[in-house]
Amino acid sequence: MKATLFCTLSCLLVLAMLSTSQAASVPDCGDVNAAFNSCGSLCPVTCQQKRASTLSGNLFC
Repeated sequence: MKATLFCTLSCLLVLAMLSTSQAASVPDCGDVNAAFNSCGSLCPVTCQQKRASTLSGNLFC
C-alpha cells in the first residue's frame, strides 16, 4: 500500500512540475511518458492525456 501511495504522489508531483512549466514550453511526448515508466500501469498517462489534463487544469494519475 505504501508503494502505491508513493507512486501516486510521485506521479502527481511530476504532473505538477510539467504543468507549471507548460507555459514556457510544451514537454516532448517521450519525456512525458518516460516520467511515468517507473510506475508502470498504475499511472498510464499518455501525451494526449497529459495535454488534456494540462489544458483543463486537472491533475490525475
